[in-house]
Amino acid sequence: MKPNDELPSEHRDLPGRGDGDSKPASELPGPLSENWTRSTVENSRHSAAGMQFGLTIVVFAGGGYFLDRWLDSSPWCLLAAVALGFAGGLYSLLRQMPTGRTK
Repeated sequence: MKPNDELPSEHRDLPGRGDGDSKPASELPGPLSENWTRSTVENSRHSAAGMQFGLTIVVFAGGGYFLDRWLDSSPWCLLAAVALGFAGGLYSLLRQMPTGRTK
């Protein structure tokens, strides 16, 4: 590895380049920092809740579609199932979201 003075100017001030100023990985910006990890976990939680909401509607819509075909009642079971799926997905979504209150 090159000494600091031989590095390109944009890399000279980076920690961990042999200048004795190295910081632990948890204090560095990027994938190992605590803030990055916390925001990734929160984003994953919100993404999973959104996927569950969408999949709930799709599953109920599929059930309504097949129920319509079986009962020959198109489109009433499908519409009722989509409404139930939306309501159930919204209820589940709201239960999973934080309330904003701190303990």
